[in-house]
Amino acid sequence: MTSFNLTALTMSGIKFEGPVTKLVIRAADGDICILGKHTDYAAPLGCGTAKITTEENKEIRANVEGGFISVQKDQTRIIATKFDIIE
Repeated sequence: MTSFNLTALTMSGIKFEGPVTKLVIRAADGDICILGKHTDYAAPLGCGTAKITTEENKEIRANVEGGFISVQKDQTRIIATKFDIIE
C-alpha cells in the first residue's frame, strides 16, 4: 500500500509525525478515510477516534476533538484542538 506523511499537532506541539498507509478520522460531516495518493482535500474535524495504520501495519488510535485536516500531495496535516494517543 502507498504511504504518505502524516503530521498531527495541537497548540502544545506535534503529537504524531511519520509515514502511514491509512488514516480514518471523523470530519464534521462523517468519517473519512485517507490513503496514499488521495486527492487534495480539506475539512473541519468533529469529535471521535482517529485510526492510524503505520507502514509496519500497526494501528494507533487517538482521541480527536475539533480542528481541521488538510491533504496535499503526499502530506496530510491534522491541526486539532485535542489529539491524544490512546496507549
